[in-house]
Amino acid sequence: MDSKIEKPFTLTMLGTLTEFTPELKQARKSTPYIKGAAVKDYPKGETLSVISSLIKTSSPVKTTKVDAKNPYPFQADEITVINGPKTDGSDVGEKIGLGLAAILKAIVRGQTPINIVAHSRGVVEAILMAHELETIQSIITACVTFEDVLKHLTEQQAKRYKGTPKNNTPDIIEPLKAQINLIPKEEQEQWFNQLKTHLPNASINLFGIDPVPGDCFPITWYDERYFTVPQIIKNTELIYYANERSDWGFTPMRPEVVSTEKQSLVCYSMPGHHGTGSNGNNGSQQGVIVSPDGYKTTHVQKLMVYKVLNFLSSHKVTFNDGSQIFHQHTALGRKYLGDYAGKKSIDVALLDFPTILRKLYAVIAKNQIAYDAYNATHYAYMGLTKQRRVLHKGHVYGLFNEVFTTYSSYVNEEHALLIQAHFFKIFGLNTASKTLAEMLNTASSVLEEHIKKITAKEKETSILDSEVTRKKVLDTFGIVIRQVSQRYLSDDWGSIEKQKEKGTLYQAIIDIITKFKELSKLENVTVQQFVAELLLLSFTSINHTLVLQAQDLEKDFNYLQESIDYRLTQFFSELLTQVNQIETNSPVILSDIINSEEYKKLPSHPAAIKISHIYKKLTGKGLEKYSCDQLTKTYEEQYTNTIEEFATLYQQIKIFVHDLATLRSIVPSKIIEVDELNLLKQVNGLIATAAERFYKDSPNRLPRLAGSEFMKLAALHAIEHFVVVDPTKEKNKEPEKTNTETTRVVSRTHSFYSKMNTATNGEITPIESITATQP
Repeated sequence: MDSKIEKPFTLTMLGTLTEFTPELKQARKSTPYIKGAAVKDYPKGETLSVISSLIKTSSPVKTTKVDAKNPYPFQADEITVINGPKTDGSDVGEKIGLGLAAILKAIVRGQTPINIVAHSRGVVEAILMAHELETIQSIITACVTFEDVLKHLTEQQAKRYKGTPKNNTPDIIEPLKAQINLIPKEEQEQWFNQLKTHLPNASINLFGIDPVPGDCFPITWYDERYFTVPQIIKNTELIYYANERSDWGFTPMRPEVVSTEKQSLVCYSMPGHHGTGSNGNNGSQQGVIVSPDGYKTTHVQKLMVYKVLNFLSSHKVTFNDGSQIFHQHTALGRKYLGDYAGKKSIDVALLDFPTILRKLYAVIAKNQIAYDAYNATHYAYMGLTKQRRVLHKGHVYGLFNEVFTTYSSYVNEEHALLIQAHFFKIFGLNTASKTLAEMLNTASSVLEEHIKKITAKEKETSILDSEVTRKKVLDTFGIVIRQVSQRYLSDDWGSIEKQKEKGTLYQAIIDIITKFKELSKLENVTVQQFVAELLLLSFTSINHTLVLQAQDLEKDFNYLQESIDYRLTQFFSELLTQVNQIETNSPVILSDIINSEEYKKLPSHPAAIKISHIYKKLTGKGLEKYSCDQLTKTYEEQYTNTIEEFATLYQQIKIFVHDLATLRSIVPSKIIEVDELNLLKQVNGLIATAAERFYKDSPNRLPRLAGSEFMKLAALHAIEHFVVVDPTKEKNKEPEKTNTETTRVVSRTHSFYSKMNTATNGEITPIESITATQP
């Protein structure tokens, strides 16, 4: 039996087809990378493997080549690594069982703080592992032996297989049982008693990178539990790659916590494709450099190394000397170590992580063009999509930019917060717990204080006396104001309380702009120039945020406008590629089918009609082993949208137009580069498309007056343009009243977009009576 150890335990769950690869780069590359060059995997080691190898252990680590008898490639009391599953996911149950066994053995040793770092399917495995552990935690007091525990877990697993929603997670119990049975029989009773003693105190901290369960027909992984982070996981940080564009197999899932009060969940987007942060090879998913010469995508791996080190350090994990991985030629970011960069010994616990991360984020932002090149790449046979999607509870698809906003001049929310903290640190302040409005008011006060010190009759020393410091303040303040405007435009302000908060934030924006205008009148050239730059920075930052928000809305609009024929072509083309494992000429074949006169006569809805037609035409192309019903269900799950999604985007555009009008009262119109007329066209387009898609071929779905405003508008469009009968007229129930109500809805909606007060100087000011409402 292992003796009790008062240390946390760390479990590393690697991604699909990923083996433990801690080998570091040992020599400088002979020639620089150039666009078009092929690169190998893990030239500097696989990120989580490298971190795992740095964890301090009390006894020598056991390393082995993985086989049936030795499932752990790297194992010690403090750290265990599990290789990633197969492409088809047939062994994810085994991986969950192995991980659960390793955690239980650690808990028996008294290691109740459990840290899990994981990538890809490994994150999904970790969440399901936590569900199993929480179940054991809840039943163990009533169990006499571990066999009782296994019996209960087996029963629960059987119920999941038989019930709904669909669950196809492979068996977890036998792999778990096999590992527990390795404990000598004479020690099993004592082992179980120790488990009973320590398990109530167990908790988990999870760091996950791009949690992808695998949504590739016919091997899509279904298990509704992975959409919920169980309460046993106290702290979760998840990273999502913004530039992954594989259409099949690489859609990340977005879980929810059980309790926002008892659990912490933070999610950040990150430039790169699914493997960028783990691979570090500057290449695409298929190992080819696609970035323009002079730009790199290797900094994300460096950032991930430091982020994982920071996460584990904050949860009491101790490391060997950091020089083990940060030395000459390893290319893992030694130069960002600050004072430690030139030292032989590196204490990981003492590193200035906020500064290191902020510097790396800045370099990543400068190389954004390199990451954007991945928007045109994908994994082999997985097809290319214009926008990445996200899986939500119920296996419902949504768009990536509905969860993560596109940022301007900073990489993600964490980057903005680091810069915000740095801005106030310049003035010796801390704003850790302030609201956005309070933070902005503090920024206004501190800037006013130090600007006035420059012009005071009795000269006081001001931090802003230095030109270098003034430049630092400008650089950081620009990000602060962009973060504020981005949150103002994209946060959910639906509740009455949040509406008040939004009003307070708007007033704070007005106040700081007004303050700058007042300070610009001070008779000091240095001050006038500095304040003029602050004002221009504020205006351009708000404009950039507005432009990005408008672009995101337009992307969502274009996505919803995609025709069923376009999506069916994409679906069957990628299906044929996946089934036959070759890049075929399927787009040409499908184009012939879809452009035929026979096909054009078919109704677009329901989709099953056209799917059945295409399926028959593709006889002999490899789809025979799948039924038409299976393909229809898969298509509807992945490619169809609901009218509620249209209504949500309609409401988002409506709120954005209101916010745009509001911000025009602050920012000179000549600076704002967003066209309201284009937004109105999008609204009209949403109404027309929804009317055709949901009501033209399904008139029985027409809503009555109880429907949302958008649904009423779509229904009216269908009645007027597609010869659809108005159900209220059909039953002769107050037709005039109905028409009056419908007309009122249309009039009110269109007045929202057109009835703005336009001053003689061209400035548009908001109508105070208009308030944003939720669909």
